[in-house]
Amino acid sequence: MGLHKGQTNNPNGRPAGKQNKLTTQTKDWISQLIDRNKKQIEKDLKSMDAETRVKALFSLLNYIVPKQSTISIEEQAMIEEEALIKFLETAPDEAIEAIAAKVIEMQQKNEENQQKQ
Repeated sequence: MGLHKGQTNNPNGRPAGKQNKLTTQTKDWISQLIDRNKKQIEKDLKSMDAETRVKALFSLLNYIVPKQSTISIEEQAMIEEEALIKFLETAPDEAIEAIAAKVIEMQQKNEENQQKQ
């Protein structure tokens, strides 16, 4: 019987963010192909009408600019809360006292602003 989905014979698995060998080889090949044909690509781009050229350039950007990931507000708040907890566990008492004083100051200003409205 084979392995169940998500199981592996390598308990450590591939490190997070590391691409598989095929992806790396393919990206290298495409990069070399483009490097060897830069002049022809530029010629081809110049021969296109403006709209087609812009579409082609935008499609090439997908290979240069990393895609942004979407994260919910709740997830972001959890990440920030975890970072704050780690910081508070390791920070010197003076730093925590300074942060607490700043928070109190901000709360007082907020209350003053609400009373003015």
